[in-house]
Amino acid sequence: MLRAILEAMLRALIECFRLFGFFRLQFLGNMFLIVAAVYSALFYSGFDFKIRPKIGMIKLFQKWEIKAVVFLVASFLLKILLEFSGFTLSVAPGLLAFKASLLLDGVLPALWGIPAAYGLGLGAALSDMILYGYSARSMSYLYWGIASYNILFKFYGENPAMRSTKSWLSYTCGWWCWAVGTGVVWTTTITLERRIPLEVAWSAYLGLVILVMMTLYVLNAVFLYLSYPIVRRYGLYWRDSPNYYTYVYVFPVDRG
Repeated sequence: MLRAILEAMLRALIECFRLFGFFRLQFLGNMFLIVAAVYSALFYSGFDFKIRPKIGMIKLFQKWEIKAVVFLVASFLLKILLEFSGFTLSVAPGLLAFKASLLLDGVLPALWGIPAAYGLGLGAALSDMILYGYSARSMSYLYWGIASYNILFKFYGENPAMRSTKSWLSYTCGWWCWAVGTGVVWTTTITLERRIPLEVAWSAYLGLVILVMMTLYVLNAVFLYLSYPIVRRYGLYWRDSPNYYTYVYVFPVDRG
């Protein structure tokens, strides 16, 4: 029954993509790669955008104390370890796989902050290059992956307990911003590399990516719910460290 439901959802997604137009989707994907690269450049330069408490551009200040470095290294090693663990379910052989390491993506940035974003992104890039060689996909973890993990932290890193409606809403908004952006980057990249035909990439492949993201949305929520109290108990949550992460508004200028 579950398989029939998933197949029906996949067919519905493919039909929606077909109606929208594959070439139009590719054009939008190309534009998004530029936007992603610009956003990543801003993030690497120490800038970001915030919606709360007011909309604007901020200057980030990450306190690189011992705990932050440990979080970065731990995220990096955990990502690589799970990438090579063998816990992988091939969805589209050579193109898309459900890996155990994906279960870290929605959890560690929320619990450990920006250092986890760097650790996961660098770990994913290195693992992909070792497994599949240098490619645009492996580089996408650098020009989109790290900054995209910061999006997860930004949306629900301040309340990842998953024990209130507000926490669930923040998680849902952040997760799907990341998931849609990541799906578009993956699909656009494999199309530009000519690994699969454009029509297949923007139909079956993207549809499968969305189904994988839907599954991860549920699994990551469960892992967050279970891991948050453990992390808090041992003082390993990023907010347990004073001034671990601060910022000031650069536009509009923060006059406080």
